[in-house]
Amino acid sequence: MGSEIPIFRVLTVFARFRRVGIVSRPIADGQAQVTEVPCYGVASVYTPPEKRKKGYAAHMMRLLHWVLAPEDSISAQFPSEWGAPPVARLQDGIFSALYSDIGDQFYQLNCSPLPKEGLGWITTGQINTTWPVAKMPLDSAQWVSLSKDEADKVWEEDAQLMKKDALAIARAGGVACSFLPDRGNGRLSYERHRKLKNGQTLEAVGVQLARNSPDDPLVFATWAAESSESLTL
Repeated sequence: MGSEIPIFRVLTVFARFRRVGIVSRPIADGQAQVTEVPCYGVASVYTPPEKRKKGYAAHMMRLLHWVLAPEDSISAQFPSEWGAPPVARLQDGIFSALYSDIGDQFYQLNCSPLPKEGLGWITTGQINTTWPVAKMPLDSAQWVSLSKDEADKVWEEDAQLMKKDALAIARAGGVACSFLPDRGNGRLSYERHRKLKNGQTLEAVGVQLARNSPDDPLVFATWAAESSESLTL
């Protein structure tokens, strides 16, 4: 007799991405600090249609806090009414960001680490920037296309600039956290969609405004593309 292969029924799933991020905060004597920390991106929560409306996804996300967060960051015991705590526990994530297509209320109200509403993922202090590209006078001679290796260097420089911005926030008495774009974070979207559906390879992953001196500001845009049509960049 051969060994039987266990069959698992998928109730709900999600995607988790470990990241390097920063946290900035004021410290004693009017000083401030920026610290690199492990953190996580959470996305693509999915429940098969026949399993929906049963609370599986919400409970999975409640348990996820106990998997990712340091043990001493949740000031309570694991709720006994939830049964046994998760076995696989990373417990090193200083913060996490969740990407939602269903708004911000569901994950805040229904996905708390304790049997209490409102302690889940919250939307706060976010900054959104929109560039109306169609209205901008663009001179193509000023822009330089970026290969993936050139984009890596741009993301490395941008990470240092983000640390300076975070330090300024902390010196003003605030607290900030962010993913860093370097060390694979910025490249992820490109790598996921590197091979287009028609077999083409996306060579240029962004553009950078040419600089006349090292003191000129860093201005760039990077992208990923999905397409079933012919694409030239």
